[in-house]
Amino acid sequence: MQHPEYLSIAVSLGPDRARIFLCGELDLNTAHTLHTRFDETIAGNAVDRRSVILLDLSAISFCDAAGLHALREIANK
Repeated sequence: MQHPEYLSIAVSLGPDRARIFLCGELDLNTAHTLHTRFDETIAGNAVDRRSVILLDLSAISFCDAAGLHALREIANK
């Protein structure tokens, strides 16, 4: 039985930087949520680029290989 999807994402946008706070589990079931939110908030907005993007992972309780892969992919955008 799979566990329910649990990942919350909060974004704080400043004039030149963005902070993304992740809480919960970053795994095969939730990696797409991170991709979607990042694309909608940061990568999809070509007009308003941030020079610094900080990811706060202090509240991540679990991260598997799929989660690490998702982090690597958004770092390369």
